[in-house]
Amino acid sequence: MKLEGIHEALRAGCRLHAFLSGGGLRVVRLEGKRGVLKGYGEHPAIEDALSHADEDYRAGGRPYDEVYGGTKPHYLTGSSTPTGPLDAWVQQGQTFDARQDGAEVVVEMRGWEHTAWPENAVERVKVEGSIEWSTPRGFTYRATPIRFANGEIGASGEVVKAPPGKRDPWFYRVVKTGRGPCLMAAVDSALTAEADEAREGQGAKR
Repeated sequence: MKLEGIHEALRAGCRLHAFLSGGGLRVVRLEGKRGVLKGYGEHPAIEDALSHADEDYRAGGRPYDEVYGGTKPHYLTGSSTPTGPLDAWVQQGQTFDARQDGAEVVVEMRGWEHTAWPENAVERVKVEGSIEWSTPRGFTYRATPIRFANGEIGASGEVVKAPPGKRDPWFYRVVKTGRGPCLMAAVDSALTAEADEAREGQGAKR
């Protein structure tokens, strides 16, 4: 996708914000100073939502009803089948933002990650009785065996040590940042970037 309108908007100082609507539509906003809407797109898939926002910006930013239900269908719900990695990110309720920084586009993808158990943790618990592990976030966890009603052995997890501060030990906000000469190159870079835990107040914008 060339998205010349979006790149023109970013060079003019606009910011792009993409998110999932309540009905599952992928939504793209191009915002100028003080959040003034300069271009808008929505569609069941993120690629088409980007294309619609690109077109709308180049057309000068049209009233919503002139486009949806006018020149384009009035989409009601988003697709449950992602068209690719970026669409899957948004389809999960996560967001991404883009801005121009010199000759590069910077994309920040904001979402959630969960603390994963070690590989084969349940099998290890069955043999060892209990196991402990620590993560770079400063938490230490313990998994111990439990017996289900059908007699099978499983594992139950708990936090045995937590760092100072009120951080959720299991779910936390993350930011993935990418740079590139164009929007989609920056998106590809962000998709493969290592996730950093978001600082307080750095959560996903809606």
